[in-house]
Amino acid sequence: MSHFSSESRWPVLDSAIDSLAESLRLQQLVLLVGPEALTVEVDDPEVGRRQAPFYRLVAERLLAARQLSPDLLQSEAPGAGWDLHRACAAILTHTGLSAGRLRRSVSHTISELSEQVVPVGALAALARLTCFDLVVCLTPDDVLQRACRAAQPGRVVHVASYAPRADTGQDIDVPPRRAGELRLHHLLGRIADTTEIAIHEEDALEYLYRFRDEGERRAKTLLTELRGQDLLFLGCGLPDWMARGLMRLFNTERLTADGRTFEFFCAGTQDPALNGFLDRFSHHSTVFPWSPLAFVEQIDAIVSGMPGRYAQAAMPASRPVSSGVAPSAFVSYATEDADAALRITQALKAVGFGKVWLDREALIPGDHWPGKIEDAIATCDFFVPLLSHQADRRREGVYWEEWQQAIERAPRIRDEFLLPIGLDPDPPLRAGYTHIFTGRTRPFRDLHLLHAPHGHLSEADRAQLVRRVQTFATGARP
Repeated sequence: MSHFSSESRWPVLDSAIDSLAESLRLQQLVLLVGPEALTVEVDDPEVGRRQAPFYRLVAERLLAARQLSPDLLQSEAPGAGWDLHRACAAILTHTGLSAGRLRRSVSHTISELSEQVVPVGALAALARLTCFDLVVCLTPDDVLQRACRAAQPGRVVHVASYAPRADTGQDIDVPPRRAGELRLHHLLGRIADTTEIAIHEEDALEYLYRFRDEGERRAKTLLTELRGQDLLFLGCGLPDWMARGLMRLFNTERLTADGRTFEFFCAGTQDPALNGFLDRFSHHSTVFPWSPLAFVEQIDAIVSGMPGRYAQAAMPASRPVSSGVAPSAFVSYATEDADAALRITQALKAVGFGKVWLDREALIPGDHWPGKIEDAIATCDFFVPLLSHQADRRREGVYWEEWQQAIERAPRIRDEFLLPIGLDPDPPLRAGYTHIFTGRTRPFRDLHLLHAPHGHLSEADRAQLVRRVQTFATGARP
């Protein structure tokens, strides 16, 4: 497997891109789309227009309808890969609602919200692509279908779906390939066809188990193409068990076989256990480090026949800068925001930062931590304070001292040094902080503030950080 970290050699990545380009040229690539690729914009009565993954919005609405906190998306079922799965796990745990009733509620929420959203980011870019004729959707909505029909109004789109308890007379297969036509298949159910949709991980497991048997009889065209072509997993963020299951289901050969097809993975989040498994047993798999939007732009550039363009359009999103030039960062946060801080740290590394200092990773037993922290703040290229209600309400905390030290250092640096990021659902300037924008930390208010609810950066803010890394690397700083 090719898995690219900040230490990766780019000739290896170039080889993987060449392999992907060859699959596109030969038209032997099936696209599997997960929830991280479905980025949308919607009117929010509290913050105005808001951009977010579609299923983050669905999950928040499901929890709010039952007076449950959105914080449960982080604390509940932490191993679950998708927001919908986390929300449903929380609801089933904290309420007496049955799975059947919840499944209907999920269908209603998805249907209602899909009427209100506008495709943006990766979803909008994906809908404009014409290089795929078979797309497997791992979500039950019609958001991608709507986006494709809006972006390509003259294109014929065929839609099919599978659900274990759906009408056995229903055609779950896709039609044979026809030039210019698009086939969409919903492998885990579709709300337009049935209320039987996969809403949590056990559902997904059952759907895949049943499809393994029924697909051989009822979806021969779909399985033939999935098993005979290379696969691109876009925005799936697959849990380890699910990725292994899908790969084996869609391969006639063992994963260790030399002559089998290839898989390409691209998602904002990755399961380390999956990456380790692929490293050991699947040398035909490649895990790319880009965001879904950057990867769709990469594909668009490849099929447009403009190698210079795709080298510039997608690589900066995660390409590490040469040794000694990639900027370092210090992430400062309140203890209650530890999980969000880890996500921010991973995001900074993904967009090209070099060393990112996070206390839980940098300090080891026996360290004189006050001295270590002071040295790190005094030498980092960027200071990243994480703003939240948890931090705001604390009267005492090490981070207050860290923030003050960074503010005192900032005037000695001729350009940008402070990169505050808000973690609450509301943007920082609308979050109503009592203490953060007053007193010694008042300077934060005058800066451009990034927004990452619960540590999840938007595509737009990731792009801004990429530009910040590029500015640093080209010598804009002393």
